[in-house]
Amino acid sequence: AIGGTQRAMQAPLQVGAYMNPYTSAVIERTQADIERQRQMAANQLAAQATSARAFGGSREGVAQGLLAGEYGRMGADIAAQQRQTGYTSALDAAMRDRAARQSAASQLGALGRQAFQTGQDITAAQERQGLAQMVMNQAIIDAAKQQYAGYTGAPAASLTAPLAALGAVPSQSTTTSSQKPGLLNYLQVLAGMG
Repeated sequence: AIGGTQRAMQAPLQVGAYMNPYTSAVIERTQADIERQRQMAANQLAAQATSARAFGGSREGVAQGLLAGEYGRMGADIAAQQRQTGYTSALDAAMRDRAARQSAASQLGALGRQAFQTGQDITAAQERQGLAQMVMNQAIIDAAKQQYAGYTGAPAASLTAPLAALGAVPSQSTTTSSQKPGLLNYLQVLAGMG
């Protein structure tokens, strides 16, 4: 997406793609109208020359040449204006399209950041939930250990009151030892059996 956006922003504007395909038809139609006007003016000029008995003379030729030149300039000016208007409109459309694409790319980037942040928020919430579950499970385990210690210590605790009545104080401490037998211990046991 970033590469496409960069290419779109750095590439030259393709103004021709936004040109109105009917511009040439409009210019041709305008030129045809101007030519018709020129022919009407030329006919009128010829009629004036005929009524002045100067038809076919050098004055009429000069007048016809000036008429053709003026109409030619007028046609060229109008065609240039129409082409300029078409180019300006196409350039404006190309610039608006580029701005719209840039805005769309920016929105996609913002949506990507938002989606990433949402994922981060979900992960953080799951971590908090996991930690809370772990703390609760540990509390249950600790309570069970205390309850088990109470069950295993109950016989000794039940002797405390009668012994105290007799004046004897039982030892309040217990010692537990454990041993992990190794290979040597097993060999000694086997040797003692034989």
